[in-house]
Amino acid sequence: MTNKGIKIALCVFMISLLLNISNIYAISITSPSKVAVGKNITITLNFGTSIGAYDSIKVDYDTNLLEYVSGDKIEESVWWDNSPESRGITSKTYTFKAKDDGLATVKISVKGLTSANQTMDYIGDVNVSRDIILGSGILKGDADKNGVVDANDASLILEIYKSENATKEQTTICDLDRNGIIDANDASLILEQFKIRK
Repeated sequence: MTNKGIKIALCVFMISLLLNISNIYAISITSPSKVAVGKNITITLNFGTSIGAYDSIKVDYDTNLLEYVSGDKIEESVWWDNSPESRGITSKTYTFKAKDDGLATVKISVKGLTSANQTMDYIGDVNVSRDIILGSGILKGDADKNGVVDANDASLILEIYKSENATKEQTTICDLDRNGIIDANDASLILEQFKIRK
């Protein structure tokens, strides 16, 4: 085989190796995409291979929308599998309770992943996220239902308050202080919560 042939064969081998590694380490989050308010939802972090060590795992989520119930720790530091009979771990599981309507994003950050194979391949740092619709999926305070709570919503809440004709749906979405009515305080809470200035 010529030098050119060896180089081509080596390149093909390296590309094949890279493609196989990317398939082995397909790290992802699985969970239902929607859950009713008051119900539990289980989120699984799949490593795509057996993991022998990591430096840290941190799960970030909106505490206004989700409540951690059980499962693996949502914040962990250095772990390694030092048991000779063990074959590492392939996933982590977290259970949350949906507290309110909205769109919750769960973000999981893993630092220093290493596979559990004989060579302890270093995989690296991984960040994955998953959006979950809670209840109706409409954010509290999103009066215009455009997916963003902003000064326009505060203005609409004041218009609803002035009209004294709030529908049940409007009250559910816009009654931020949960006193049963839509009033100026609800608009004020939006401006405070999201630090929006006119």
